[in-house]
Amino acid sequence: MAVLLAEVDESRLRRMEENARTLFERGDFREGIALEETRDILWSISSPEFYELLVLRRGWSADRFAAFQADQMIAALLPPDTTHSD
Repeated sequence: MAVLLAEVDESRLRRMEENARTLFERGDFREGIALEETRDILWSISSPEFYELLVLRRGWSADRFAAFQADQMIAALLPPDTTHSD
């Protein structure tokens, strides 16, 4: 199981790096944020552990969690003047 978990984590990290690279090519990120930092932020916020903490342990709805997750990514990665509409 430990090997499988490591493979899943590595696969998600690679996907988040691809996502970060795609977004970087669009030029939408705040100044001073590196590709690797973006990848790590996306990887951690999309982690199953994050979901487990808020939804399974604290009872958040999936919708509330998704909105919070999106807000965290926006706050961490986009310029301050970026607006988010639900």
